[in-house]
Amino acid sequence: MALVLIVDDCEPDRHTLRRMLESRQHRVVMAEGRLEGLELWRQRGADLVVLDLQLPDRDAIDTVVQFRAAAPELPIIAMASGDRSGLDVLADAYLLGVKAVLPKPFHLHQVLDLVARVLGTDEASEAG
Repeated sequence: MALVLIVDDCEPDRHTLRRMLESRQHRVVMAEGRLEGLELWRQRGADLVVLDLQLPDRDAIDTVVQFRAAAPELPIIAMASGDRSGLDVLADAYLLGVKAVLPKPFHLHQVLDLVARVLGTDEASEAG
């Protein structure tokens, strides 16, 4: 299965995402912030990045730009809160080439369906 890098400053969200992805046999590495995420990606690579766009350590769009510059084909799923400011950031990220957006709070089936779609796998969500 895929190696997924989760970059999110919210520990409960990171661990929830990890459990969801590992339930589908994906391998997961996690970072708390932008710099740690970029460094982990440089060291280990990833098949997919799940990136919180509301990180406190840098402009979110700049983080997408940095991943895009380093690996133009790297699939990114961008996350942000479902409020107006979060949705605006998600729209901007989509224009920069993220493969999918995931408003928070998210549901199990949303995450698994998006990951399967972005990775081009045929897994169907079994959650309701």
